[in-house]
Order: sequence, then structure tokens, then C-alpha cells
Amino acid sequence: MSGPTSSYHFIDRKSQRLTSMWWYAIKNIAFLMVVAWITQSCSNTKFLAEDETLYTHTWFSEKGLGKIKNKPLKAYELYLVGNVKTNRPIFFLPRFNLAIYNYWKPSEKWGPRHYVHKNFSKPPVLLEKVNPEFRLKVMKQRLFEMGHFDSDIGLDVKIYGKNNKKARAKYNIIFKTAYTYNTFSFINQHTKVDTIVAGSMTESLIKPGNDYWLKELENERDRLSLIVRNQGYYFFSSDFLLFNADTTIGQKRVNLTMKLKDDIQAKAYQKYSIRNVSVSVKSNRENAKKINPSDSLISNGVFTNLLIMFFVPM
Repeated sequence: MSGPTSSYHFIDRKSQRLTSMWWYAIKNIAFLMVVAWITQSCSNTKFLAEDETLYTHTWFSEKGLGKIKNKPLKAYELYLVGNVKTNRPIFFLPRFNLAIYNYWKPSEKWGPRHYVHKNFSKPPVLLEKVNPEFRLKVMKQRLFEMGHFDSDIGLDVKIYGKNNKKARAKYNIIFKTAYTYNTFSFINQHTKVDTIVAGSMTESLIKPGNDYWLKELENERDRLSLIVRNQGYYFFSSDFLLFNADTTIGQKRVNLTMKLKDDIQAKAYQKYSIRNVSVSVKSNRENAKKINPSDSLISNGVFTNLLIMFFVPM
């Protein structure tokens, strides 16, 4: 006859602790979701001062009249100015971060309530701080800098909600065809720096037929100033290059000229050169003993291994 069998169950206490922690976290998250669902039905605007308005959203509408080159990129440049990160809803929990900010303010500087408020709350984004009118001015300036001199942007701010305590803004962008480069020339005043700049004009970033764009002009100045400094004129600055845009020729074309400023400081024309060269080296004597003379070269008293360099700059 066979004897009785016994079974043993080993309990992994570490796994039990992890499971307990997970359940604790899940219960807390579920609790926060329930709290957020309840508090979102309460008004967040009641915490605002009388002269404050909650900013909720930014809308953009764009319309192109004619062929607009690089329209997505140009529109994105404008979005960066007008767009604002608001107290947006998280999935089905409207303004979750704002509800926590208003309803879960901790009374202590530690504990779960303080942790939740610190990491998940966000103060209200106010219309007065967003200032859509100022953003509109900046967007129009950006539009001008991109060569759309006769384009326009409209602004519609809508006040809504209970007691008119909420606001959203809509920017209506109307693109018209940009001005393009007709010619680009450099006025050579025959200094040594002028000669360097003139010799680099064949590689210019500004090409006839391209849209006028201030950013492209700035990149061209940076390119030329780097070339000049690499020739030893270390105090030369991109600010010393001036552009003049003539838009009077019609058909949305620009004759662009560039020259050096008249009042450049004297040291900007001073060319620097190398006077002395000092080289500090350290040798690996052990490896130097293994040098095969057949793979080495002696030139002007300098012994060099052709395969392995044993001298390392400090």
C-alpha cells in the first residue's frame, strides 16, 4: 500500500507585496477617477476672481488665395505663436487637472493628497494672461516676415459659459501669394572683407524666384559672417551686413541688395594670423620599443611610426 501524499505550498511574500501594491494603486486611481467625475460636474469657474476668465481652447482656420509655397510650414510658424496649452480634458474626465487644483488643495506639505496635487493639478489658464490680441500682432509680424506683406489674420474671441466666465479664440488666417526675390546683389565697397563676401555670393542661400523670408536672410548673414571669421577677421559680426528690399518694381517681386554697414568698428577689419604653434605630447615608451624600423620614417629629426602613432596630444 502506498502511504499518504502531502503537498506543500510555498508563498512568495515578495510577489504578495507587489500584488498588494498594485491593487492599492488601482484602487487609488479608481478613486481619483470617481472624484474627478464628481467634481467636474461642479463649476471650476466659481474659483475665479470677478475679473478673470477661463481660457479653454484655440482654433485656427486658414485659407490660401493663389499658390502658396511651403504653406504647411508657414502655418505651423503661426500656430506656434497662437496656440496655448490649456486645461484640456483627459479622455472622459473634463479638465481633470483643473478639478484637482481647485478641489484637492492639500493642507499639509506631505502625504498622498499633496503628491496628487503636485503631480496632477494645473492652475487655470486665464484669458487675461493668454492675451490673444497681443498674439495676433505677433502672428501678423511673422506673416510679414515670411513675405506675405498683403496677407491678413482675423481674431474672434468668444465669451461663453455660465456667467460668461469662459473664453475661446479663433484665428482666421488668409494667405495671399508671397513676394519673391527678383534679383539679389552685393554692393562691393572694395575692402578686403568686401572681397571675401563677394567671392562667396555664388553659394548664396537666396535664389531669385524663392519667397522672401526674413529667416532666410538671417541664415545668409550667418553663413557669410562665418566665412569672414574663418579668414581671420574674428571680430566680424553678422550684424555688419545690411539688406535693402525694393518692392516698388511690382508683380510682388523684390530687388534685394546687401552691403556692409558704414560705421563698422575698426577691429572688425583687423585680420588675425597664427604667430607661434606649440605642441605638447606624451610618449608611450613601452610601445615605442616595439617599433619596427622598416615601418618607420625619419624626417627632419622626427621619428614617426607609419602604422601606429604613439604620440597623443595633451
